[in-house]
Amino acid sequence: MPRTLMTVKTALSRMRLCSRIITPATVHDTDDTKNRTKPQPEKGRLRAIFVTHFARHCLAVRLSNLEKSSFDSHYWYNRINNSHGSLFNIFWVPKVAFYMNRSEKRRRLKTDKKAVKSRTRKWESPANNQAINRSMQHHNGGRLSQAEAGYRDILQRTPNHPVALHYLGVLAVQSGHSKAAVELISKAISVWPKYAEAHYNLGNVFRELGRFQDAINGYQKSLVIQPDYIDALGNLGATYQKLGLYQDAANYFRKMIALSPDLSTAHTNLGAALTKLGQFDEAVACNQKAIELKPDSAEAHCNLGSAFMGLEKFEAAQLSFEYAIKVQSDFVLAHSNLAEVFEKTNRTDDLRSAVADAKRYCSNDLRLALHEAQLLMRDGDFATARSVLENAPEQQVEAQYLSGKAQLLGKVCDRLGDAKAAFAYFENSNRLSLQTPEAKHVDARRYRKKIEQSLKYATPEWVESWTELTPDEDQAAPVFLVGFPRSGTTLLDTILRSHPEISIAEEAPTILCVKEALIHKGGNYAEAVAGLDAAGLAALRSLYFEQLNKHIDATAKTSVVIDKMPLHLIDADLIHRLFPKARFVFLLRHPCDCVFSCFMQEFQLNDAMANFLDLQDAATLYDKSMQVWEQYQATLPLQVHTVHYEALIDDLQGTIEPILKFLGLNWEDRLKDYAATALKRKKINTPSYNQVTQPLYSRARGRWVNYTDNLEPVLPTLLPWAKHFGYE
Repeated sequence: MPRTLMTVKTALSRMRLCSRIITPATVHDTDDTKNRTKPQPEKGRLRAIFVTHFARHCLAVRLSNLEKSSFDSHYWYNRINNSHGSLFNIFWVPKVAFYMNRSEKRRRLKTDKKAVKSRTRKWESPANNQAINRSMQHHNGGRLSQAEAGYRDILQRTPNHPVALHYLGVLAVQSGHSKAAVELISKAISVWPKYAEAHYNLGNVFRELGRFQDAINGYQKSLVIQPDYIDALGNLGATYQKLGLYQDAANYFRKMIALSPDLSTAHTNLGAALTKLGQFDEAVACNQKAIELKPDSAEAHCNLGSAFMGLEKFEAAQLSFEYAIKVQSDFVLAHSNLAEVFEKTNRTDDLRSAVADAKRYCSNDLRLALHEAQLLMRDGDFATARSVLENAPEQQVEAQYLSGKAQLLGKVCDRLGDAKAAFAYFENSNRLSLQTPEAKHVDARRYRKKIEQSLKYATPEWVESWTELTPDEDQAAPVFLVGFPRSGTTLLDTILRSHPEISIAEEAPTILCVKEALIHKGGNYAEAVAGLDAAGLAALRSLYFEQLNKHIDATAKTSVVIDKMPLHLIDADLIHRLFPKARFVFLLRHPCDCVFSCFMQEFQLNDAMANFLDLQDAATLYDKSMQVWEQYQATLPLQVHTVHYEALIDDLQGTIEPILKFLGLNWEDRLKDYAATALKRKKINTPSYNQVTQPLYSRARGRWVNYTDNLEPVLPTLLPWAKHFGYE
């Protein structure tokens, strides 16, 4: 066997042996005073990393000396760089440079002159190769000034040396000179277009600059040259995730896993993307696989908790976040997520403990300040909450947290009577929400256009064109609780679900699934609704109940099931087509209070909720929604019971009893204790989650009057509706 081949096999076997017999380990020293465990590096672990890296180094040397492509050797010294670190925000920094020695070049020249000619580059020389090696060693050792001097010395002799240009660019970005880095690395690429690492690092520089499309281009070019470039796949996925393109991100994380199935980071990053896509079960499986590969990965445990949150498995989420904190006591995101569990499930005492622990172990951080402020607001200490928020740091925080800060400050200032500051904060919060990844994929105008289309086709003539159908009434039609958002539907929901004969599905995608099924068939939506046949109607009703049953307790066997989704009022035509006997409970609130409350809330963004980021859009949506609701009532024989929010908070029993009569039920005294019902719920999925646990209050009534000057542009739209609905 040729000596060189034997050497490569020997290097491979030694590397695998080192990797197999020496595994990373961590020890946990318990600090009784803080009741936390802190991971400490063990000497054996460091020795293992060194030996494993040395084995990889040997293999890389042999591959390079054998005139394998530079990418073969780069793969292994990339493994040296990145095998124990995050795949994201990594700049490819050299550990050692590997070049062909002259004797092997001469030997290969005799057997394959053409191959050598194609591999020998004009900038390569023994002096340059040695200088590159020395400079890279300085670079890797943190001696950046010596490294820079070395690279510049090479460039004096060989002005367009791409390796020196590339690493001088890496030095530039490490020193905070990103513009110079772009110029240097771009010049390196112009000299050596197939320089994968340079394309990759150029992508990293662009990502640091927020030029995400340019970053994507850099990563993709590096992958064209080197398709199995793990780091490029990882950073490409991370960039797509940053842009809110979670499906694209997931695709690249899957490619990472295909290339390296045992890479824990790839599995947990895929899990994070799937959580954003709402594919929570698969996200749980991905993060569990990541934990199997790396049991003490704080990031994987934290991501697992987020997936459990999506499944509303709050106990499992809590345990995951707590374990992440146990592994890494200063893990801010895990502390923040744990506090979020307690905040959203109204566990105030646990929230208090979580905030105290976070302050003990973590440096000052906006995400933690938000939870501290929420706790202070629950305690009624609005002045201190304002101080905490105004003094919270904003560096290196995503737009969603900055938006959350402004929104909480607006609410605090509103409670303190500072309407001018409150409105400014609400405006800023909504402006920041437009900078989140989710905002890039929603369109407020698109939602309003759907309502405008309904106004055009929902005519008596259209209803007369409906095919005659007799729906199978083997399952009773649900009751639909509708109204404009922030009309008090969550309060009414909480009161009614206190009745033993009522089950409620809270904001489930029931009608949405039916509409999508109709649209998927193609053709005109209005014609599809009108032309339904018996089989189509039965299929759509079955689909509806399939979705509904996912969001109610099927074992409860209550006589009344309520489907609560405020904006289902714009789908009353489809609901009536599916369920001619359906009943509607329509909740009203003063239009100005209603619209302004939407403007000051933080919603999960979609086409509908995006309208509330702008006051004029919110008022227009209200106007269109009420128009179509009035038109449906004029053209369809809807069974509707209208409730005024203001009457509900003035006289709970006097307002609820007629609703119960409409539903065929009797009054129960337990309905007065609706706050206890709210506290028993696992989670309330609306912005009112922490309000319905309080006694009835009237402070939100007439709030809009304090903001009359701010609302002046939309009053001509809203006040006519106020008069129409009987408000003074």
